[in-house]
Amino acid sequence: MSIMKNYNLYIIIVIICLISIISCDKKQVQFYPSEKLFNQEKKQIIDINKYTSVKEFYKKIIENYDKQVNSYVIINNQKRVKKIRISLRGSGLIKERNIITIYRDSIITEEKTFDILKLEKVLEKHILNNKKSYFYSDSSTKAIVSISPSDINSLKYILSIVTDTFDNLKSRKTEDLQLNVFLNRFTFSKQPIIP
Repeated sequence: MSIMKNYNLYIIIVIICLISIISCDKKQVQFYPSEKLFNQEKKQIIDINKYTSVKEFYKKIIENYDKQVNSYVIINNQKRVKKIRISLRGSGLIKERNIITIYRDSIITEEKTFDILKLEKVLEKHILNNKKSYFYSDSSTKAIVSISPSDINSLKYILSIVTDTFDNLKSRKTEDLQLNVFLNRFTFSKQPIIP
């Protein structure tokens, strides 16, 4: 009888160990702008790694937009899986104050241009502004980060640092914050557009 008890105890310990190992390997999933929108929207997941240029990637976003389908990319890092909705800048009326643009290593607001190293401060001021300053967003739900990448690797890098910075900000605040990411359609102009 005692052998049977020891065997049962051994089985229980093995099961507990397996469960704890499996749960440790499971990555946390983050949604941008939110999990609720992700679950409600008509969407297509786009494998960003299969694109060699931002222009090709942008064409896929336009194709989805024309079909009234939202485009999401997935970025995996060691800790999290990030599901990010990519919208198009230029698809609707948006107040300029609700947009900050990241172009290469700069952050551009209506007020001025900042180095990318100031992203945490600028993003916090932008998202949590709530009409306090004319140069930043009306509210956290209207705040947009518009990305103008130079190439596909730059796009992946910017998405990664913006979402990491946003996650850090969100972890310190009690409000329900959303991150809205737009791909700037004017990224690909070789010469400036003359009005």
